[in-house]
Amino acid sequence: MLAVGDAAYDFVFAVRRVEAQHVVSVPWEKLSEPQYADLVSRLLVRLHPRAEVIDGSGGDGGRDVQVRHAGRLSIYELKSFTGRLGGRSPNRRSQVEKSLARAATLNPRAWYLVVPINHNPAELQWFAELKKTYRFIRQWHGRSWLNTQLAAHPDLVRAVLRDVDGELLEAIREHRAERDMLAGGVPDLVARVEALGRRAEEISADYQVQAIPADGWTEVTISARPGAQAPPITVRGEFNFPATPEGEQTRQQVDEALAYGGDLDLSGQFVGPLTVNAPAELGISGTRQVTRLFMTAVPERLTPPLLATLTVLSPAGMPQQGLEIVFTQRLHGQRGFTLRGSDALNVLTVQLRIDELRRTGTITVSVAQAPLSTPSAALPLLRLLAAFVPPNLIRLHVNGDSTALAETPIDEPLSDAAPQQVVQLVEQLATIQEHTRCVFAVPSTVTAEDAAVIRRAARLIAGEQVPIADREASFTFQPHDPTRLTQQFPGEFRLMHVLPRTTIRIAGRELDLGPSITYIPRCHLAQGVELAQPRADGGVTVTVELPAGESVYRYLGSHPVLETEQNGSARDARGRVLVASIDALASEHPTSGR
Repeated sequence: MLAVGDAAYDFVFAVRRVEAQHVVSVPWEKLSEPQYADLVSRLLVRLHPRAEVIDGSGGDGGRDVQVRHAGRLSIYELKSFTGRLGGRSPNRRSQVEKSLARAATLNPRAWYLVVPINHNPAELQWFAELKKTYRFIRQWHGRSWLNTQLAAHPDLVRAVLRDVDGELLEAIREHRAERDMLAGGVPDLVARVEALGRRAEEISADYQVQAIPADGWTEVTISARPGAQAPPITVRGEFNFPATPEGEQTRQQVDEALAYGGDLDLSGQFVGPLTVNAPAELGISGTRQVTRLFMTAVPERLTPPLLATLTVLSPAGMPQQGLEIVFTQRLHGQRGFTLRGSDALNVLTVQLRIDELRRTGTITVSVAQAPLSTPSAALPLLRLLAAFVPPNLIRLHVNGDSTALAETPIDEPLSDAAPQQVVQLVEQLATIQEHTRCVFAVPSTVTAEDAAVIRRAARLIAGEQVPIADREASFTFQPHDPTRLTQQFPGEFRLMHVLPRTTIRIAGRELDLGPSITYIPRCHLAQGVELAQPRADGGVTVTVELPAGESVYRYLGSHPVLETEQNGSARDARGRVLVASIDALASEHPTSGR
């Protein structure tokens, strides 16, 4: 961590990736007997912290490592044999048998043979015969067992083999080559990553180390552990800013990051050699030329968050739109600090930089891809985006305090600012949502036909009588006497029909606006159109024409009070014919210009 004034930074070092050979097992044939005994003894002590290693220079009494259990011993006999313990190696078998005889005098509870050989059937049979004589024999720990245990403790291998010559190290690398090629596929990869993660945790007690592979690079992040009194990491060096537009822009970014806290990503062309002084276990001390330098400010989490309001003002200072912003982070710098926050939908990112020396503030607003939220939730944000245009201003103040933290002119619209047509559409969707009490998201795409349906539904909810068709309409009618239809309606007449449910479809959902009344103020039977054949239910299909400028209207509401005339025709108080069995209006569509 680098401290610059009051600003603390995590360092990310970009280093070129080098194909590494990880030592997690040993070429046992290359080890001397002392090396073998040292390595396996350390492993057993790691596995059994109470284990005792016996110095065999004066005779080990048939035990190399022992573990005490309630006054009795578990004994481990270490043999560095490689190859076989078959019939052609009688001396090796006799050595094991002599060790067993000496161990028996100690009355052990358990005895284990640890040898870097996986037994074959003949050796297993020999070992089984020994168990009949010595009931305390438990198990043969062979090469596979040793390799498996040491894979979890590679530091033991490094510690024991630190002083061996280059030939042995090369042999170890060759021995591990197949596994390092991830011959086992994904499981080998997972095991490797997990093992490296455990090793990274052991590098330092004061610092956390994380490595993330990138294209041709590995990014290594070093940060102090929470609560640790970590010794400081100091970095000395110089920035190089050429007299070019790019150099000047980079210099300004560095100045602002150091002044108010922030993040930097610098190419090596702008950074001179850096001298790093860090704890020895990290292995990064020294002077080197870097090819890329990342500096990430360590944020302070605001608890509780700071609630503020972002307001768009007209050039005259009149409020246009407002939106609540929640600030959750604060970054410290040499001259001031930076607050970072967002709106409830995490669409707007708001950054406030406060210059404590000059008592001034600067607001920066950026917008991300808007999520598909509900209309009522998205509406405040869209209204603000639509108003976010020059020459308006933006002002920020803490909720409950009218004093502005900062006020900044709007230089240009946000890249994804919502046009007024989108705001109007979402307002209409919010009206529908409130009326139907159904939760649905703003559709990701809206066709012209969809927009017409939404607009017409919002007007109906607002109480308007909305034209839905013109020129002509068709309906199913059940007169008392179909043959006298032309005599009943020789001229203009009116029609009315009640729909108990008026449904529309938005975002894949069917919504019920409630009952509605469809009526035609003036119409007449279409000329030259024959009445259809009587239907099974006794009805007929009738086509009517509307005078120029007339329409079919609909409004939300229930059926009016009826008056029944002597001739059986149902009419309302205003003389409109009530058609109770209209199936549908043909070619229902919004009238142009209405």
